[in-house]
Amino acid sequence: MLAAQGFLIAAIAISLISLGQTVAHLWDDAYLVPNAGDGPKHAQFHFQREAMGDLGHIAVMLLAIFAPAGERGPLLWWILAVTTASYYGAYWTGHLLIGTGAPNRYARAVHIAVSSCGATALALSYTHFR
Repeated sequence: MLAAQGFLIAAIAISLISLGQTVAHLWDDAYLVPNAGDGPKHAQFHFQREAMGDLGHIAVMLLAIFAPAGERGPLLWWILAVTTASYYGAYWTGHLLIGTGAPNRYARAVHIAVSSCGATALALSYTHFR
């Protein structure tokens, strides 16, 4: 279980790079949308919502992966799997839904690293939730 926990901690730590970028957009006027029907700061409101949701995902993943052995079962692993897949899956769905994603090679490398570490953590933890 230590390896799974380590991979998840690595995934979360690396994902803080992207989360930091999202939070930085809250105060970056380049992300104002002057003609937005809901106001120029509405896109920044969505960044704030994303950041808060990300913190919730992180909390659930940590609570699940560090749950005492007696509390672990298949349902908790599925909660971990769905939370992990939705958190790291969001790094990849932009291409499918709106035709854009990571803006550069560095960001893509971060997304690959966090997704790989998250998937590895899930795979390694599976037998510990049976």
